[in-house]
Amino acid sequence: MEEIRKLVDTLSPRTAHQYRSYCKRYVEWLVQKGIVEQELREETLDAEQYAKLPISTQLVHWHLIDTMGTGSLPSIRKCISSLKFLEKLCLIHRGSDVPAHGAATVTKLDEKYLENVTRVREVREQEEEQGPLAQNLHIVS
Repeated sequence: MEEIRKLVDTLSPRTAHQYRSYCKRYVEWLVQKGIVEQELREETLDAEQYAKLPISTQLVHWHLIDTMGTGSLPSIRKCISSLKFLEKLCLIHRGSDVPAHGAATVTKLDEKYLENVTRVREVREQEEEQGPLAQNLHIVS
């Protein structure tokens, strides 16, 4: 598909590799949680499987909590970016001539919500760096 090629060509090779890695972890997590069938693997996804792949703000947040709870803020942001890219790929496949039977329920990722997830993490990291005294002063003021 020409549209997919154009989308993939927007990424540098390094970014494409990182996105592939994060997306693979997401698909493995979906399998582990029993959300998708066992045979669905990121390396072998075809158009029909992309069309069926569930991706939503709630699933992405749950995935981040489960897999990146102690991850660095840049890693969390990169994971979110990769899953936004995966969402675009899935939407392209859902818009193609793939049968609707078994298609995943789709909700557009809420970018503001996901940005706020990273902001909460950022504030928490700042509070941890400042120590308990600074946290108490913040509460008082």
